[in-house]
Amino acid sequence: MSKLTVSSCVEQGLTCGLVVLNYVDFAMTRKLLEIVKDFPEIDHIAVIDNKSPNESYKILKEYENDKITVIQSEKNGGYSYGNNIGVRYLIENFNPDIIGIANPDTIFSNFFVRRIKELFIANEDYAVITGFQLDADNKTGNHPFWEDTSKVSTTLYPMIHFVFISTFENIFRRIFRMKHVHNDIHMVYNERYRDYCEKIRNSPTPLNQVWAVEGSLFFIRTKDFEDVGLFDEKIFLYFEEDVLAKKLALLGRKVGVANDITYIHDHKVQPENVGSLELTKGDKAKIFYFNNYVSDSLILQKLLVFLMKAEKFKIVASPRTKTVIKSVIRKLIFRKK
Repeated sequence: MSKLTVSSCVEQGLTCGLVVLNYVDFAMTRKLLEIVKDFPEIDHIAVIDNKSPNESYKILKEYENDKITVIQSEKNGGYSYGNNIGVRYLIENFNPDIIGIANPDTIFSNFFVRRIKELFIANEDYAVITGFQLDADNKTGNHPFWEDTSKVSTTLYPMIHFVFISTFENIFRRIFRMKHVHNDIHMVYNERYRDYCEKIRNSPTPLNQVWAVEGSLFFIRTKDFEDVGLFDEKIFLYFEEDVLAKKLALLGRKVGVANDITYIHDHKVQPENVGSLELTKGDKAKIFYFNNYVSDSLILQKLLVFLMKAEKFKIVASPRTKTVIKSVIRKLIFRKK
């Protein structure tokens, strides 16, 4: 990879647009605009209010000038729908070389954007590039990037292990008073993921290929974005990044993380419907992604839904229920003949 100067980026005329999607939290969006509005590396900013049921649009409209355009959507159609409005506006009016997608709860610098431009110029096979994500405490973000999710085994095996293998193994150990070995598949995968993140963070190569990056902040070549048809608006929220990654992979394009620049995603994760057997928006997005981009097998699609509900049942089942089940199994095994 060649080292590029700031002047080389200017000479090659790499222009950049930015889309910021707001919903309700205009204070956070305002905070981001105060940071990025004077960045020389960003040519135009499109702020999209996703039909917030408060004063967001009116308040954010005050920021409109030659560099910032504020648009209100006709409905709250979710992440993909709202961001696509901004992307289309930038393409139709400015046609930038690259477009950034930034959540209001992200913090990054003008130097960050400059470095992104340098990497795009030096790596023509990359369609998407972002920096290494940190949380508000300067620790590695919750889930900033990940490996290939477009395989059936990647999706189903952890669920099968959690629902069946680990359950019966633990019951077997308890029945026969065997020493318990903690084998929570989710913990195993979490540890492996942390190792993967550290590998990227400490890589001697500044730009490292990953399958997908979190949608909180990334930059994409406009041509590649157009080639894949922008975001899939049939998804309201979650898995947009996996869909985008799959489409780019089919075109032979790469997604990368630069470990020599960082940004902050000050986001507090709030689990949906904890303790409920109802499918969440995230669950439904996962089903959509699996059905449309991973497998066209009806049997596997039904198996995914079954496993998702079985996972939920296992999680919400009370300790008393688990005790009763184990007691019944023990009596069946050791019943008197």
